[in-house]
Amino acid sequence: MRIPDLQAIGLAVKRLQHRHHRELDDRLRSIGTTLSQWDALRHVAAHPGASTHELAELTFMTDQSFGALAIKLAGLGLVTRTPGRGRVIHHEITAEGAALRRKGAGLADEVLTASFAPLSPAERETLHLLLARVLEEGSPRVAVPQGGEAGSRRVDLQAAMSGRADRRPETSAPGGRESGGPGLP
Repeated sequence: MRIPDLQAIGLAVKRLQHRHHRELDDRLRSIGTTLSQWDALRHVAAHPGASTHELAELTFMTDQSFGALAIKLAGLGLVTRTPGRGRVIHHEITAEGAALRRKGAGLADEVLTASFAPLSPAERETLHLLLARVLEEGSPRVAVPQGGEAGSRRVDLQAAMSGRADRRPETSAPGGRESGGPGLP
């Protein structure tokens, strides 16, 4: 068996992510939202009180792009935005936003279940462990909000993706952000 080169592996990961994004975006339209909006709701729900900057990092957006999206979500009654110290804005999900997030989560589960159906449970576990290892050992850590005014702490990307609270104090400024859109596999 020929071992694929690293670019082929990277491209396969990107193609799978792109397929998930297309399929989920199509499904989310049926409930009146988009993948970017649903992903924002998912992170606002997971990190109540998070700032625009913290949520921008989690959603792979610039601060300006996330701010514009958050204003739209607030206008739709899906989140609230509360001024903090200085120019910090804190975000909370509303009951209506939480309901839409839950509906979207069901659709995401359907898309991902169908996508990974060819793999056995053991193969899915192995894939997850390998991807988590590459993310942990081969990529810079990302900042994940802890609430509070402007304070964020560092957390490994695997913990951020799984929602675990394995957080570590921030010791250096966050590295560059990768593009790629909402954090779906």
